[in-house]
Amino acid sequence: MPGLWVFPGGKVEDSERAMTTSSKPACGAARELQEEAGLSLPAESLLTFSHWLTPVVVKRRFATWFSSQRWDQDGR
Repeated sequence: MPGLWVFPGGKVEDSERAMTTSSKPACGAARELQEEAGLSLPAESLLTFSHWLTPVVVKRRFATWFSSQRWDQDGR
């Protein structure tokens, strides 16, 4: 839809599935951020602050992680 903004999003790729459970969302988020917004951040710098999972009664389930990164006062 033209003129609308959304958060970068995607999925954990097959190559990321072999990683430890805690690193999968961060690696997927860093890759999607690069692909969709052109921003390069190391996955280990991302801090997960929320995780949403659709209820079991929903036919098609998915998990969503929300991440942030600390920036210093210089904007880095």
